[in-house]
Amino acid sequence: MADEVSGHGLTETEKVYARLRAQIVDENELYNQRTHWLIFIEALLFATTGLVFEVFFTNEVGGHRTFIGAFILVIGLLGIYTALVCFRTLNNAGDALTEIRALWDGYVEATGASSKELLWFPHVAGGTPKGEDQKRGRQSLVFRSRFLPLGFVVAWVAILGLFFYFVFIVPSMSTP
Repeated sequence: MADEVSGHGLTETEKVYARLRAQIVDENELYNQRTHWLIFIEALLFATTGLVFEVFFTNEVGGHRTFIGAFILVIGLLGIYTALVCFRTLNNAGDALTEIRALWDGYVEATGASSKELLWFPHVAGGTPKGEDQKRGRQSLVFRSRFLPLGFVVAWVAILGLFFYFVFIVPSMSTP
């Protein structure tokens, strides 16, 4: 373990690999923390919206119906904004991970490291060395974790759209 930290006794390839792998681990940890915070904040906002909807639609609000309607709008807009900020930060983290992968691939190509030397080195981002894993770039766009915030944006737009539909359109359809 001391050799990994100090770099003594390691080949140049091992040192570069360890540095890039450490960066990948750090970025992955930050990415996971951002994803957890996104889910936590969105869950809190969804729960709050549900409670406020219950009060709003049971007509227990008295003269505060306009205020509570505006409050629902603010919660929805905050949910959309939070999701968009997280979308940007997750994309930035994904870009950083891609750059680190490219640095390793560039190092391997530039040094002409033999496949025997690299036999014990999985790709710094995990998986197999470049060219051997054809599925790496084929992951469906819908199921990439960096697009999770956009799912929340769609959910908030749907919730706010339904809210305005039931508040403004449905009542106007029942009056002659």
